[in-house]
Amino acid sequence: MKKSLEQALPELLEAGVITSDTDQRIRDFYAQAEDTSVNWLYIIFGILGALLVGLGLMLIVAHNWDQFPRSVKVALAFLPLLLGQLIGAYVVRYRLTQTAWRESAATFLVFALGGCMALITQIYNIPGELSDFLLGWSLLSWPIIFVMRSSMASLLYLIGITWFAWEASYRYGSPTNERYYWGLLLLALPFYYQLYRNNPRSNFTAYHHWLIPGSISIAMASLSYDDGIWMVLAYLSLFNVFFLLSRSPLMHDQRGLSNGYAIIGGIGLASLLLTLSFHWFWEQFQDKKPLLSHGLATPELLVSLFLIAIGGLIFWWTNRAKKPNQIHPIDFLFILCPALFFIGTQSDVLATVLTNLLLLGLGILLIRQGARQNHLGYLNAGLLLLSIQIACRFFDINLSFALRGLLFVLLGVAFFVTNYWMIQKRKSY
Repeated sequence: MKKSLEQALPELLEAGVITSDTDQRIRDFYAQAEDTSVNWLYIIFGILGALLVGLGLMLIVAHNWDQFPRSVKVALAFLPLLLGQLIGAYVVRYRLTQTAWRESAATFLVFALGGCMALITQIYNIPGELSDFLLGWSLLSWPIIFVMRSSMASLLYLIGITWFAWEASYRYGSPTNERYYWGLLLLALPFYYQLYRNNPRSNFTAYHHWLIPGSISIAMASLSYDDGIWMVLAYLSLFNVFFLLSRSPLMHDQRGLSNGYAIIGGIGLASLLLTLSFHWFWEQFQDKKPLLSHGLATPELLVSLFLIAIGGLIFWWTNRAKKPNQIHPIDFLFILCPALFFIGTQSDVLATVLTNLLLLGLGILLIRQGARQNHLGYLNAGLLLLSIQIACRFFDINLSFALRGLLFVLLGVAFFVTNYWMIQKRKSY
């Protein structure tokens, strides 16, 4: 804390300008600001140091591994884990309030646990798939999150269960193993909630805002069994839930890149709608058109309906105090996208036209919002969406290369002019 502030606060308190409570809050604020800038350096270097030490030990042991008897191999496998537990016990007893110590020790312990499991599996030739190993590693790592109150351990756990879901769903796993992911995800949510409540603006919280929706997006495909075509509706509903959540009061303090729900939801939704804007998709969809009576018995449609209901609850909670003309039009996408999907079950031409109109409206809406709020991000997102849509139509419409080139030149000019206008508008303020 600066000396001038130390001198000013007692004078302001004595003169009655501030109260004793305000004086203490000011001191706490500046003390926390100073600690945060220093702590992050300790945290980053501590985590990197723990990783480098662990990798160094593994390389040293690996160089002479084949020369060791089995008993020595087992001892070496458990040695890093034992060391990690001793360090963890010391941190829990004496250094639990110091973030750098806590995160470094937890990181080392998680990797020591995985290394020990891998070495024991190799030493005794224990059969099994990678998904089984990741499942065991994740379950054994989970208590570290809460015992050491470690955000880094939570992030590693989420990466582990996402990797497990990928392996179980797309490679060597079984349908039974795939379902374990959702239980593992539920185990991580209590710490995520505590982190959000206690440190809503921390970097670790922002990383969780990215990793959780990303993990769910990857693992969603594991729910597809019979009628995979319904997963298009499920993903449309999922990305709408993410986007609605990003605009809810829960994410009010998360701006820009810290709001992973907004970016993942927006990119995912735009990508799906651009795919649906092609006529060939709806033609294939007509060939595989699922009957509603049969679809109701499939998990894909049940998941879709569940996500639509979740989207409806978030929409109501976010806009319950607003008048109808105050609700942002983009919030209604959670209704429009399923409606578009069900229209596609009846008419492929109408669904193609409506999808392109919806994309056109979204692009114009983003450009309009960017101009109103003086926000280059919204402006360029709208221009980029319209540009990609026009580029996609080149595959549907037979145009000459000269006309296509002219259109791209016009788009480039539009990007330059609008950004130049926005920058000049900012300078005039």
